[in-house]
Amino acid sequence: MDKPLDAGQVAAYLRDHPTFFHTFPELLEHLSVPHPKTGQAISLLECQVMQLRARKTQLEAELEGLVAIAGDNGRLFNRMHQLNRAMMAARSEEAAVAALLTGLQNIFGLEQVRLLSFEVPARPVAGLQQLGISGRWKRLLQTHLQVGQPRCGPLEPEWQAGLFEPMPAIASVCVVPLGFERVWGALALGSGDPARFSPALDTYFLRLLGELISARLAHLFGDALSDVD
Repeated sequence: MDKPLDAGQVAAYLRDHPTFFHTFPELLEHLSVPHPKTGQAISLLECQVMQLRARKTQLEAELEGLVAIAGDNGRLFNRMHQLNRAMMAARSEEAAVAALLTGLQNIFGLEQVRLLSFEVPARPVAGLQQLGISGRWKRLLQTHLQVGQPRCGPLEPEWQAGLFEPMPAIASVCVVPLGFERVWGALALGSGDPARFSPALDTYFLRLLGELISARLAHLFGDALSDVD
């Protein structure tokens, strides 16, 4: 007498023959599986319908999320365009810096924005502040900055005095390095919201902003515009 098949052998056979129920579709009506919530037996077809509905709901949620992200990116792109247009229309470095600082605070709703330089520019520019802090502090900041790599995160209390005015207090910061051949300055964006500039923040638009500012002011620091990704 042949040994009866066990459940494992049946499962293996069905895995190896995925079209089995194409030949015997009537068997589907006799199969049942437990309901995922109640545990009661339901037909395989009912289970498949439930899975399809759940998948549909998941896909709709993912689509809504993508639409929301696309909308946010579109609005951010338009703001960047406005800022770029204002800086390009400026007839002097002073006017460009003023447009930048005003635009960033008004368009992006930031508590504080400062444009800083580690080096002395070829000539003074109103709004571009040379870091008047200790050499150790300046070297520490420069060590953390690399060309084209903004740094975001919570603001350490002792850094508030170096980067921003005492008030309003800043909880999170994004420091955008400036320069193509080297880092000669930085744009410091400060927010009172601790979650505004998290370390996981996508910095694509911030990198573009850094390149825009660098291109406008690089000649003041003897910096050459090089190929950027």
